[in-house]
Amino acid sequence: MSPEQYDEPMRARRHDRASSTPARVRVFVLGTLLAVALTLFTGSTAVAAGDVCVSILGKTVVQKGTSTCQSDATSVAIATRGSNAVAQNRSIARAHDLSSATASDGSRATARNLSEASATGNSRATAGNTSSAFASDGSTATAKDTSIAHAAGNSSATANNFSSAGASGRSRATANNFSQANASANSRATAANLSTAGASNGSRARATNQCTAIASNGQTVTC
Repeated sequence: MSPEQYDEPMRARRHDRASSTPARVRVFVLGTLLAVALTLFTGSTAVAAGDVCVSILGKTVVQKGTSTCQSDATSVAIATRGSNAVAQNRSIARAHDLSSATASDGSRATARNLSEASATGNSRATAGNTSSAFASDGSTATAKDTSIAHAAGNSSATANNFSSAGASGRSRATANNFSQANASANSRATAANLSTAGASNGSRARATNQCTAIASNGQTVTC
């Protein structure tokens, strides 16, 4: 057998393996989403059999009561008790108790009890108890107990108990107990107990117990 005759079947086998790889990845992703969907579906129907909407991989499998849901062929959306959930492009959205959740581009959004959560671009957004959480571009936003959290650009924002937190540009902001924290451009801001913290351009700000800390351009400020 000549070298050319030997190499030909080897090239064919390599081509077959390469061409099948994307398909295998797609099957794995869809299978994972389906497993998650079945778990979420079981819990949702058990809790809210009278008002539930479940959309799995582009198909509405349950529609009862006032809840609405929508997904594409790669996503899962579940809504219960008067809520709305929308998921697109490898995402999962869950909304419960008069809430709204929207997830797209490899993201997850969960909203409960009169709340709103929106996540896009491989992000995570979670909101509960009359709160709002918005996350984009690889970020995480969490808001609970009448709070607002907004995170963008590989950042993290967490707000609890009548607080607000905003973070952008690889930053982190945390606010608790009637406080406000904002961080941008590789910064960190933490506020608690009726306080305000702001940090920008590689800075650190920390405020606790009814005070204000503002830091910029590499500063570290605490109070």
